[in-house]
Amino acid sequence: MAIAARDTKMNDPNRFAPLVDSLESGLSSIFGFESFRIGQRDVMEATLQGVNSLVVMPTGSGKSLCFQLPACASDGITLVISPLIALMKDQVDALTSKGIPATFINSSIGAREQSDRLFGMEAGAYKIVYVAPERFRSERFCDAIANVKIAFLAIDEAHCISQWGHDFRPDYLRLAEIRAQLGHPTTIALTATATSQVQRDILAQLNLPEAEIFVYGFERPNLFFEVYDARSKGDKIGRIVSLVNEHSGDPAIIYCATRKQVEEVAQELDSEGLSVGLYHGGMTDSQREQVQNDFMTGMFTLLVATNAFGMGVDKSDVRVIAHYNIPGSIEAYYQEAGRAGRDGLDSHCLMLFNYADKGIHDFFNEQTYPSKETVERIWEVLSKMGLGTHNIGSRQLADKLNRNKRGKGRLNSWGVESAMRQLQRGGHIDFGTRDGFDWIAVQDFARTRDLRVDWDYLKRRRDVNDDLLGDVMRLASGRECRQGYLLRYFNSAPSFTNGCGNCDICCGMPEYAKACLLYTSDA
Repeated sequence: MAIAARDTKMNDPNRFAPLVDSLESGLSSIFGFESFRIGQRDVMEATLQGVNSLVVMPTGSGKSLCFQLPACASDGITLVISPLIALMKDQVDALTSKGIPATFINSSIGAREQSDRLFGMEAGAYKIVYVAPERFRSERFCDAIANVKIAFLAIDEAHCISQWGHDFRPDYLRLAEIRAQLGHPTTIALTATATSQVQRDILAQLNLPEAEIFVYGFERPNLFFEVYDARSKGDKIGRIVSLVNEHSGDPAIIYCATRKQVEEVAQELDSEGLSVGLYHGGMTDSQREQVQNDFMTGMFTLLVATNAFGMGVDKSDVRVIAHYNIPGSIEAYYQEAGRAGRDGLDSHCLMLFNYADKGIHDFFNEQTYPSKETVERIWEVLSKMGLGTHNIGSRQLADKLNRNKRGKGRLNSWGVESAMRQLQRGGHIDFGTRDGFDWIAVQDFARTRDLRVDWDYLKRRRDVNDDLLGDVMRLASGRECRQGYLLRYFNSAPSFTNGCGNCDICCGMPEYAKACLLYTSDA
């Protein structure tokens, strides 16, 4: 863009003008919808009136439209803060396909392209701009934002700001400061999963005590919720096979807790003659993209995956969601189960409950938030290596520690790397990979009692995750209406009084289960 032309655009008072003159016209002419979903219009009108709000709606209920449509009907740009860099492009592509000028600015694009998009933002070329919270550390970005008329600030995945939530992200703690830096624009915080406690914490962390809270869409009358007490692996496979056969030819997703289980379950189902794909974080980007495309286009109808699959995936006709293991939180469960039946047709959500699976999540928790003993044990070894850079990574360090464990518990590379991150945050070490080789740089000789590690934070996160898992255990082992339990968890009032009439507690054993294949194998 030539400098003179850019300056002309910068001086145009109409450069941030609305795209439509009303919510109704934008709903039909841009988004192609005939009517609003429940709650959407209330949220949008509050936003246009300058009311700050917290919107809690499950995945697939139309949260994004709650800020995208007001953005089109306003004078200025809407700045969307999202932690999901990998999904920003998909969201922007969807907007631009509808004729909405939108972009994202993050570390996935080069410096020249970032600069061009910043100039475009200043010139009014965009109505919606997606950024990650760390973008505000850039002086150039902050300078550009100062030249922009911000209509609204949308904070997506708002639960990430709460340390009581299931997906806390420290970068989100700066959002109140960022909002003040932007001049306190009208703010809409959105999440698919937030308990009453998390809702209160979100508003406290954002310094929005007067914000209006909207909770809609958690009741899913087209979903049948079932929990089955599975005694063995074979028991689980048999139940899945029977359910999938009951919905023959319909899309289904089986969620497993680990990559190894994904591969084992996919192999078992393939041996039953089912057309199966698998998806997990250990696959390459191109492999995952191919699997996702094949599932979306119907090349196969049954997908076995870890929770790495699903974010941003919009497939409305999934008829079965099965959890091979209990999930780690009600939030994760409802988000994943909620991917069934988005077209409004009847669908089935099966959770396979075996108490032993609790150990998987206990292990995850211990590895992600290591104990004080583990961090100190790793620091003792690293500090003895001396100041400077050493050609070693978490895997080799784990091996070294396990050889010299002297009666102490074994460590794996995941837990070691989590501990290294705590030491890195304290400024004791740095680490990374260069030319394919791992390295760790020891930066001081701190005594173990002087380590700058937030031990209280680590314990608090372990305790929070224990509580979240406890909520899942109560759902799985309880004898109350499944959907009633879920609605109360999210502080959403049910429309029914004596049970939902669409779960195994209310209706008893579903028909498919009565003819369930008998599996005696434990393989």
